[in-house]
Amino acid sequence: MKNCGLFFILFIALSCSKENVRKIDVQKDLSELLPNKSFDSEARGLYHGIIVSNDTNLHGKIWINLGNDENYNALVKTLDNQIFSFTSILISTNDTYFHFEGTEGEFDFDVSNINNPKAENVYINHQPGFINVIKEKDGQKAAAVLGTYSGGPYSGTWDFLVGSGETEINKIVITTASGFMIEDNLVNFESNIIECYPDDLTPFFINDIGSGLYELFAPGQIWNLDGGGTILYDFGFSKSLADLNNFEYSTGLFYPYFWTTYTGTTVTPNPACYFFNGFHGLFRFNDVTGTIQFDTSSVPLPTTSRNLEKPLINNITSDYFLEFSN
Repeated sequence: MKNCGLFFILFIALSCSKENVRKIDVQKDLSELLPNKSFDSEARGLYHGIIVSNDTNLHGKIWINLGNDENYNALVKTLDNQIFSFTSILISTNDTYFHFEGTEGEFDFDVSNINNPKAENVYINHQPGFINVIKEKDGQKAAAVLGTYSGGPYSGTWDFLVGSGETEINKIVITTASGFMIEDNLVNFESNIIECYPDDLTPFFINDIGSGLYELFAPGQIWNLDGGGTILYDFGFSKSLADLNNFEYSTGLFYPYFWTTYTGTTVTPNPACYFFNGFHGLFRFNDVTGTIQFDTSSVPLPTTSRNLEKPLINNITSDYFLEFSN
């Protein structure tokens, strides 16, 4: 009789707990699911960004689905082609705080402020980690571009996020190999006039498959850290320019005027953009200079010969490669 009573109690407990377990359709690819426009101003919907383990060995993109299609789940795709998912358990009664669990880890997700969603208590790849996302809106996908940086004693991940239907970079997120994450936001970006671009330039990313454009550029950026210290960085890439010159997509772009101004070094006297040989950008911190490299595996390759679409960036000194070593 005692065993029957215990079974009845367990049955009731499990039945009650299932009310908080959200529906999940594991067959859907959240990276392709479009955000529901009717959820633009509320917590429900889709969120997209990056996920990194403390040691930065796990590095990928994450999509979080809060009832966009009545499901509550999350999907991760890593740089080394791992794919795994999480299911959600509702924590708060007002649908703003969730707990996600999966075979690879767990995290809590707070969307009480949809303009600043926060992932907490992230545990991934058998260790603590970080998640940084933005809300997808207006029926369009946001973008996350993954990268890494290395120079002297400094190394880690260097990623950026772009809002739905936008071209301006929303935030740049750095995760260090020593286990902390910092971000530089749109409101802090410098706007510069440079000779190789037709307009005032804030960091941007354009990925228009229809026109063949895949360009990113962030020249002359000064990142003043809250705890003291300054990071200078400058990066760029143009698929069109690489195609026109038959270059590998590991070839980056650089506008050296700002770099020479703030570091006191001389790279070139000409106010033009230059090609980087084998990386996409430079950073400088505590008198140490290093390189930035973005993942270009998702850049669409030319289908016939080289894609000859006209790039937005011009005035390139194409016969000059800027060589750099740590």
